[in-house]
Amino acid sequence: MSSTRPAAVLAVCVLTATVSADRPVPGAGGSVKVVNYCRDPVRLNSVGDSAGETFIIPHREHWREQYKMKDAGGGPSIKISQEGTSILQLEYTIAGPRIFYDLSYVNCWNQKTKSGESCPFWHQSFVLESPSHSIPCTTGQECPYPYRCPRDDNSSLAIINGPPVSTLEDANQDLTLHLCPCEHDRSSDACKLARQPGRPLIGDHSQRMLLRDTCPEYGDDVAPAGPFASPASGPSNEHYASEPTPKAPGTPEDWIRDDVSDPPAPVHHGVTVPELYPPESLDGPPTTLQILYAQPTSSLYGENLYGRGTSY
Repeated sequence: MSSTRPAAVLAVCVLTATVSADRPVPGAGGSVKVVNYCRDPVRLNSVGDSAGETFIIPHREHWREQYKMKDAGGGPSIKISQEGTSILQLEYTIAGPRIFYDLSYVNCWNQKTKSGESCPFWHQSFVLESPSHSIPCTTGQECPYPYRCPRDDNSSLAIINGPPVSTLEDANQDLTLHLCPCEHDRSSDACKLARQPGRPLIGDHSQRMLLRDTCPEYGDDVAPAGPFASPASGPSNEHYASEPTPKAPGTPEDWIRDDVSDPPAPVHHGVTVPELYPPESLDGPPTTLQILYAQPTSSLYGENLYGRGTSY
C-alpha cells in the first residue's frame, strides 16, 4: 500500500462531509454539491467573506456545503479548477425564498483572442443540475450559458446567446454540479442531463463577440442588436464585486421577473417598405415589415446581482 494512501482517505472523508457555513441562511435547508467524474482530481474553494479552505476532490468523490451568505448579504463564489487551468465559478445568492445561480468563465475567457483554452472543462462536459432550470454543457466551449464577460446578463451588452442566471424557487432544494459526466459514462443520468437542451436562447450575439477585442461595458459604442437600437447605457459600478443591498423579507426585488424561464418579449416596429415588384406578380403589394430585433437595453435579471469574476 502506498504511504500516501491514509492522507487520500482523510481527504475523501473531509470532502464527503458537510462543511459548516460561514453564515447559515435562515430557512434555507438546501445545499450545493460538486461531483467529480473527471479522471483527475479537481481543486475547489468556496469563497465568501474569506478565501476559505482548498479542497481536492478525487475521481468519483464529491464536496457538499449548506447554502450560506456573506455578512453583507449575497452568496459565495465556488471556484473550481483543474491542473494547469484557471477557474470555473459556480455562484449563487439568496433573495427571500429564491436562489439565483450561474456559472462563470469570466476569469479565463480571453475576449481579445476569443479563446477559453485556459478555462477548466473547456473540452469536457458538465451540468449544473437544478429542480427548476439545469445548466447543461456538452463542453464548456459549446455552452451558451456561462458568463464570459461581466455584462452578459444584459442583452444589449452580452456576447453569449443564453441567459446566464437561473432561479431556484425553494432554498430547501439542492444544486448539484456534475463534472465530466459524459467522459465517465455516456449512459449515466448526469450525462443525459448535460446533453439535454437548456433554457431558450435570448438572441444571437456572435457578431458582437467577434467584433470586439474587449468585453462590452456601459457607455461603450456597442454594435446594436437591430436598426433602431442605440448604444447601451447604464450606471457605472465601481463596486463590481458587491451584492445588492438586502431588502426586508417579502419585499419584491426590482430585478426579479415572475418567470425568468422565458426570454423577454420582442419589440415590434412597423416600417413601410416600398413596392419592389409589380402588384400583379404578388397576391398583394408589400405594405409593412415587422422587424423583431432588440431585446431590452436594461439587464434581463438586473445589474450586478453579485460579484462574479472577482479574483481572490
